Amino acid sequence: MADNQEKGTDLEAGLMNSYSKTEHFIMENKKMVSYVGIGVLVLVLGFLAFNWWKGNREKEAQGKMYQAEQWFEVDSFRLALKGDGAHYGFLKVKDKYGFTKASNLCNYYIGVCYLKTGEPKKALDFLKSFSSSEDVAQSQAYCMTGDAYAETGDMKSAIDFYKKAANNLDNESLTPFYLLKAGMAMEHEKNAKDAKEMYEKIKENYPNSQLGRQADGLIARCEAQL
Repeated sequence: MADNQEKGTDLEAGLMNSYSKTEHFIMENKKMVSYVGIGVLVLVLGFLAFNWWKGNREKEAQGKMYQAEQWFEVDSFRLALKGDGAHYGFLKVKDKYGFTKASNLCNYYIGVCYLKTGEPKKALDFLKSFSSSEDVAQSQAYCMTGDAYAETGDMKSAIDFYKKAANNLDNESLTPFYLLKAGMAMEHEKNAKDAKEMYEKIKENYPNSQLGRQADGLIARCEAQL
């Protein structure tokens, strides 16, 4: 019992001694501790202010690109790209609102606009800069990148991106379409064997899709070329 009391007394004394040392350190280094506290406060306030600023910029950017999206929907790609003087086009939104989700989305829109207006090389720069965690959006970007490569005559890269689009997504409507594009590009390159494999994937994995019901004809076409 006495030993326990002694241990308790020793522990209490140790804690008091530790507290005294800490208090002594703080008193001796009051200015430094004060600066550290202020520094932490500045960092916290800076982080909160940045998030507030970023949120406001995101809302503003979305508002500025609204008209460009309307033009895009009706295939007015040049207006969507550059605006009309009174309203921003996607290029200006991207320039003014970097590091926002809207700016990233503009990469896709700008790429498609350049592709649709006959500038596939410019389209590639933007389409390849776009990224999304949404599988449908990312696969569509891969497909459009494939289209841009095809327009430049680089069919090997086009095929790679069509396959990326298909492999990135499991969708009854879209995935067969991407496989079809890959197969057609392979046929263009006189590669009926690999094209047939693409069409067989459509038949096996998406038999109830519209393209799945047409797959036998596509396969037969490739077999005739072998």
